[in-house]
Formats: sequence, C-alpha cells, structure tokens
Amino acid sequence: MESKRLPAGPAEGREAKLTPKQAAERAGVSPSLIYLLCAERRLKHYRVGGQGRRGKLLIDAEDLDRFMESCRVEDDAAGDDSDLRFIR
Repeated sequence: MESKRLPAGPAEGREAKLTPKQAAERAGVSPSLIYLLCAERRLKHYRVGGQGRRGKLLIDAEDLDRFMESCRVEDDAAGDDSDLRFIR
C-alpha cells in the first residue's frame, strides 16, 4: 500500500501562514506585541491545537499586511498642527 504525502509547500495560490515570530519580523515589531494584538483580537489569526499555551497561533500574511495598513497615519495635507499639544 502506497502512502500519500501532502505537498511540502503552501497550497497553490495561497501564502503560507506566519508564526508570531515571523509576523513580528515582517512587521518590524516585537513578538510580544503580536501576541498582545492576537489576545486583544485586533489581529486576525488561527489558533491551532487547543486553547491556552498549548495551542499554536498562525497569521495570514495578508491579514498582517491589512492590519499594518490600518495602523498607518496619513500626513495632514493642510499642515494644521492645532491638535498637537507640546509639554514644556
């Protein structure tokens, strides 16, 4: 009987899932921030293998990119800094 093996790479047309460490490296932040964002449910993720510390978190690269784009602060076209407060 011949055993069937799953393909080694990501499914065709789909990007591989990222671990929190890989996601942190891609976003330029710490892994602990990625864990916090997942715990607060601000970053979409998969929890594989159960709840708590025994589970594994996986993050779609596209979801991470979308989240990072949503955090982007745009320039104020008018140049109005009236809402900024300076501490002296």
